[in-house]
Order: sequence, then structure tokens, then C-alpha cells
Amino acid sequence: MKPLTKTLTPTADGNISRKRGIRDEITQCGNEIHVIEGLRRRITQFLEIEVKDVIAISPWQEGRSEKVTSSD
Repeated sequence: MKPLTKTLTPTADGNISRKRGIRDEITQCGNEIHVIEGLRRRITQFLEIEVKDVIAISPWQEGRSEKVTSSD
């Protein structure tokens, strides 16, 4: 069964939307999340957990994704 992923996007004021429950969902999903390119550091700082794998997706580069491992 494929784990569910959470898509996080910045709101108009720059905050990350749908903050509530994100930590639990990511933990339950094996720490895999989808984020907009450039928000990786912000996501990990907000969640205050070690995010093992982050797949960064740029909406302006559809089809290209970058899988990175957080080292901090």
C-alpha cells in the first residue's frame, strides 16, 4: 500500500498552510512529504522533526523532482 503524502504550499502571508496535524501525518507516512521547491529548510524548521526524505516539486518545472535527504 502506497503511503499517503501531504502537499504543503505557502499561503499569501508566506506561512505554510494546513499546519494542524502535519507532524503526525508525516510520521505515519514514513517522513515522506511533497513540498514546493525552496521550502525544504522552512518545512523542517517548522515541524521540528528530522525529515528523512523530501521530494521537492517545482510547479514551473512540472515533471522534474528532486529527492533529497535532510542532514540537519
